[in-house]
Amino acid sequence: MRRAELVTVGLTAAIRLAIIGSWCLFAAGCNYFQEVFGSAVSSERGFQLVGTSGLPFSATISDLDSSWQIQGAVPLTVLLINATPPVRMVLTKLRNDDFSLMSVDAIGGSTIVYANEASQPYATTQLQLTSTVPTIGPPANPDIRYLVLGPYGMVVNGTIEDQNSVFQVSATAPVVFIFKQPNGPTTAQLSENNIGFGPMTVELFQNGVLTNTVTNGPNVLIPSHPSN
Repeated sequence: MRRAELVTVGLTAAIRLAIIGSWCLFAAGCNYFQEVFGSAVSSERGFQLVGTSGLPFSATISDLDSSWQIQGAVPLTVLLINATPPVRMVLTKLRNDDFSLMSVDAIGGSTIVYANEASQPYATTQLQLTSTVPTIGPPANPDIRYLVLGPYGMVVNGTIEDQNSVFQVSATAPVVFIFKQPNGPTTAQLSENNIGFGPMTVELFQNGVLTNTVTNGPNVLIPSHPSN
């Protein structure tokens, strides 16, 4: 790995840890997700993809009984709400070179676990949380995702809820929140924690279809499509 790549990745990780640390000073429990109504829910689980900015990738995320396909570009954070552990991500680099770098961080509770890096052409790497995922489950149904876009490093916090539960969320953009098996329609209320970065855009995807988009700042309210 080139020295410049090591420096870039190291600084990126340090910035993320600093942001999470400062948020913990103000958020009880120091968690990305904390259920405030309804039955108890285990700590959040997810992955941060970092490395060469703009590097395209494809990934499969799976928990005990469901799976999700994702295509995007680095950097991106993917966080699961209501997942059933264990959780695994299989990540593939979509570029035929040996210098573009991709790296995966696993998120469990308030802990970031640094994973392997890869730079080979079309390299594949994977990371598992808690234990081994026995098989890749069927595609999640319904598949509910909130994609939050904004200037890199924008801290976003708020709530995502269904008819039974409200989850407090906090992450840095860009981030996609995947809500597994919500009970009825869902709503996201999100705010910029570091006001002044610029507006954010929140896109709601339901079963692969973009059904709602809101661009605003510093606050965004985005409910499910009325047909949900």
